[in-house]
Amino acid sequence: MPPVKIFYLSFGLFSVLLMGCGGRKVPKNPLPGIVEAQKNSSSYTILLQDMDLDNKVFKHRYKILTDKPNGLPNESTTPWLPVSDDLFKLHKEDLGMEVAAKSPADGLNRLVTPPGFTNYVDNPKYGSWKPDSLSGKAYWVYHAAYAGLPGMLGTEKLKVSKQEYDTWKKSYYRSRPYYGQDARGRHLYGTSSAWIFFYRPGFFDRRTAKGGFTRRTTRSTPGFRRGGGGWGK
Repeated sequence: MPPVKIFYLSFGLFSVLLMGCGGRKVPKNPLPGIVEAQKNSSSYTILLQDMDLDNKVFKHRYKILTDKPNGLPNESTTPWLPVSDDLFKLHKEDLGMEVAAKSPADGLNRLVTPPGFTNYVDNPKYGSWKPDSLSGKAYWVYHAAYAGLPGMLGTEKLKVSKQEYDTWKKSYYRSRPYYGQDARGRHLYGTSSAWIFFYRPGFFDRRTAKGGFTRRTTRSTPGFRRGGGGWGK
């Protein structure tokens, strides 16, 4: 059985045991375990695929893209995993974002990052910058062989400018989370962006139906500390 599937089964059993012993317990942060399951991969991206509040338990789903020497990356999605109130709040603005990624050159990046920025955008293996004839700005375009990547990343019809990428690389990479900013001052990426609102309407319908995913909070998860938009607790 692949290591990542063993992790999901072990994590699920661990969570059930915790919640069944003496009342509601705080779930363990699943991200370190997901990263550990990928330890033999030189390059991967972990996206926050979905969030929910189910039977008073906050939950996350993650998408994992594991790169190969040639062709599109391998793609897998975790089952719904229980998370602590702290972790859920920490990542409430991060729907569709990278929450961890590893590149061959720079190693592990655990800060929140726009989807594809760590491994695919500005990587000549996957695409190139093309000038727009009207604005004169350069935008990222994937090679034909990797035309399926935007669908895997959830970034169809989302244009990434060279200027925007350079801003992230120079001022945010490995130092603080980056959400970008449009002409109206709104986030370009993440839960509050117009892009994710149109791309994932089902999430917002579900969140509204469940009262905005709010309930009485519990104590913090032991272990990892908050890390400026990183894994959190």
